[in-house]
Amino acid sequence: MKKVALPFALAGLAVFNMPVVAAEKVNLVKPKSFNQNTPRIINGKPATQGDYPFMTSLISAQAEGISPFCGASFIGGRYVLTASHCIEGSAAENMHVWIGGYDTTKPESGKRVSVAQIYEHENYGDIGLNNDIAIIELTEEVTGVTPIKLMTPEIEAILKDGSELTVMGWGNMNPNSETAPEYPEILQEVKVPLYNREQCIADYTQDGETGITDNMICVGFVEGGKDSCQGDSGGPLIFKHEEQWYQAGVVSFGNGCAAPNAPGVYARVANYNDWVEAKKSGVSYKQINRQGFVEQTFNEQATFNIKNVGNDNFTVTNAAVVGAEGVELAEVEQNLCDGKTLSLDQSCDIKVRVKTNAPGNAGFALRVSTNDAVNKEAIIFYGANVLEQESANMNEIVGSNNDRVKWWSGGDLAWQAQTNKASQGDSAMASGDITHFQQSVLLATIDNDRVEKFNFKHLVSSETDWDFLTVRHNNQVILRASGVDNTEFTAQEVTLTEGVDRIAIIYAKDETDLDEVGDDKAFIDEVSTVLKNTAPQSKVKQATITVEEAKGFVLDASDSSDAEGDSLTYKWEVTEGTIAIADATKAVINLTAPAYKDAKSLTFKVTVTDQFGANSSKTVQVTINKKPKRSSGSTGIMLLLAGFAFAARRKLA
Repeated sequence: MKKVALPFALAGLAVFNMPVVAAEKVNLVKPKSFNQNTPRIINGKPATQGDYPFMTSLISAQAEGISPFCGASFIGGRYVLTASHCIEGSAAENMHVWIGGYDTTKPESGKRVSVAQIYEHENYGDIGLNNDIAIIELTEEVTGVTPIKLMTPEIEAILKDGSELTVMGWGNMNPNSETAPEYPEILQEVKVPLYNREQCIADYTQDGETGITDNMICVGFVEGGKDSCQGDSGGPLIFKHEEQWYQAGVVSFGNGCAAPNAPGVYARVANYNDWVEAKKSGVSYKQINRQGFVEQTFNEQATFNIKNVGNDNFTVTNAAVVGAEGVELAEVEQNLCDGKTLSLDQSCDIKVRVKTNAPGNAGFALRVSTNDAVNKEAIIFYGANVLEQESANMNEIVGSNNDRVKWWSGGDLAWQAQTNKASQGDSAMASGDITHFQQSVLLATIDNDRVEKFNFKHLVSSETDWDFLTVRHNNQVILRASGVDNTEFTAQEVTLTEGVDRIAIIYAKDETDLDEVGDDKAFIDEVSTVLKNTAPQSKVKQATITVEEAKGFVLDASDSSDAEGDSLTYKWEVTEGTIAIADATKAVINLTAPAYKDAKSLTFKVTVTDQFGANSSKTVQVTINKKPKRSSGSTGIMLLLAGFAFAARRKLA
């Protein structure tokens, strides 16, 4: 298969010739046409079960069954060898391997293992498909399976033009590009001769330039007829020496399937023995870190983890940022690995502060040095696609009506306002007028932990299964849609996380030159957010009050509070009895008790509401007492006592 220059991939770091970021994964293993350089088993035969225990296939982690999209080979321990173009742009968590399998309808015929890390060759793609080789690190060691030995320069020297090699896989068996591919259930093999190198270079030279390098070998017949085919990529090309199988190549690319003067081209394994051993040393790390689409004002700390998955201890001796491009700042802010010795399953973190201030591709490499016996240096790549602030009034166009969302745009052409299609009102946003192999990107950022959900409606009118609307939340795909028959907008809800949330809305076209289909666009409308909001805590200073008629009393809810600090409003109402409240919207109300004959008790309810409509209430019970009266009997007694006192004073006088 030819290398697909992803429309959304960043330019490589010049220092390492390494692609930094692929913001979007493209179907690299089932191109629409075989009339291009494609990895290709044609005119082979079913292999004998058990002959190739090292044979491995790459499968989707989400797939329940076995549907290989690329081949690979088990090389011992927790490691698998494959082609870089098979895993380019892929995330480890989305991939499984199937080791030692034979019949794809019988998953138990092989061992399925999840993937921990992926290592592309650091100089993959510097010239065409040069260095098309990769190592997959598994989450566990695989035992009970015989690995393939790697071809050495000494054994390779035995080979000569016409030497017989064997290639195998579950790839397409139909060389006719005009008809549907045929994928077998049973592992296929074919024997092919080593092709003359000079002739191979001539066959793949166009306009004075050749795609064949010293890191490649060619096999096949001049007249064609037998070959690997699309779907066999990454699989092993093997040579038998002294009754032992050695892997001489990795299926990489070719022009057509089993065509004349178009041999299959393979990564030359003998040139990579040291590189493979370094990757198998046990120094484990995520090699390519894709931040995805970010805002122009991006300012975050990126964390890189170094782990020991091998049996030998090693010490991290240094970490430095190198080859930075398109960033305002990229520097090690905290190195928790500095001088740290790691034993099996121990790990440490290196934290790098990353700032951007201009749109475009941004990235850097982190060079981590160790004292490991074979892996002295790990190169970790980081990249992002930086977008500029959207100038359109998004609140008016898509009806978001809030300031909690900031918008950014970019890609080959920005999204734009239009009035042809809308789910509400008379306007919506549409992707830019991009052509093949381009993308149009709209990014929403939300830096507010109170925003719980981001909602919008979308519509796509595109070439089915090739031109896609993709939505990524924090760089994870949550939606992929395509098709020409869509007529109604569809609602999409995104549940947000703590910290900054980034929702990238991407319309991307594939690399083919077919005519436009449908509107060849994506649309979004009716953007809204949902807040996390707890009701305020209503509180009254006195829940029960006893007051004499005609006397004043106070209703006080001023101690009410809101956990989020929202502004509060109050509403008092009388639920039992009759009394007028001049202003029922104050936190504190001063009232005068009515006459006892008019009301012996009153009940009030106060409702406390925050600015987003959440509320709670409390009641106050007021008991009214009758005003006491002075009796005539008591007055007479007082006069009598006063008379006795006067008489006593006269007698003394």
